[in-house]
Amino acid sequence: MKYALYRYTCKRCGLSLTRIELDELQEKLRDQVKHEKTKPFQKEKRRKEYLDWYLSKKDKK
Repeated sequence: MKYALYRYTCKRCGLSLTRIELDELQEKLRDQVKHEKTKPFQKEKRRKEYLDWYLSKKDKK
């Protein structure tokens, strides 16, 4: 049985992948981008929580 393997090639860098490899790479990159987008929000959330904690500590004194 003969299988036709379609290869996708990047015109810019010449990277050649099968459809399965391409899907895996896209999923990996999508996860990285999602993680990078949430990073600043997490940092800001930590700052706000610390500020709330710090201010509440002063109120108790």
